[in-house]
Amino acid sequence: MGRGMDHVQSVATTAVTVLQQRVRLAMQSVSFNELADSLCYQNCGRLYWRMQVLLTSSSLGIDGSGTYDFKYSSAGFIRTVCHELGIEADIVADAIQAVEDQRDIDRESYKAYLFVDTDFRRTTQPVWQLAMMERYRRIPLSVADRRLPLYQQPEVACKLARDHYSRCEGVLPVWGEIKQYLFYYAGDQAVVIGVHGNLTGIVYGAVPSRATVCIGGKDFDNLGISPLLS
Repeated sequence: MGRGMDHVQSVATTAVTVLQQRVRLAMQSVSFNELADSLCYQNCGRLYWRMQVLLTSSSLGIDGSGTYDFKYSSAGFIRTVCHELGIEADIVADAIQAVEDQRDIDRESYKAYLFVDTDFRRTTQPVWQLAMMERYRRIPLSVADRRLPLYQQPEVACKLARDHYSRCEGVLPVWGEIKQYLFYYAGDQAVVIGVHGNLTGIVYGAVPSRATVCIGGKDFDNLGISPLLS
């Protein structure tokens, strides 16, 4: 992760922490039921859930973890709650902007992933079946893991590979027996990981092929159809 990304993440972490501390402090002198009434929440449980997200999420729920409840958007909820609690608008605006800046960088950054290598060679398998199962050969790193410095990411990938191999007992449906994993951290650059989670080498210049079928101009893998795996 570059210095620019480090700076944005640091700013976001600080701004979010400051806002969450102010909300916790303000809540000590406010009745939860009164807050629910002022926000027009008839169901206190729903408000409690959204407040928990606001107070514990590193993104304040703006990344979707706050989940829209047909009353307030994520940012709208934050602004409204903080207004009711008397928290300065600039503190709220700084936190929201910092989180959105972090989201912009996350969207633009390389989506590192683990490729499950079974040394597959197609014989009689229909292309549509391979296209359905393609997603299971690629295991994305979480956003939080992608934010880690590059030198720390292989360790995360090794654990991911080890856990995946154990969970599927060494076999990927349709694709076959797992031979190794490739952790693609930048374009065509990958770290080779053994089935037991050990680093075994580095490869350059090779990107695994992808089985695709288009329906109505859309990649089959992006149509929201999820095949069941045993």
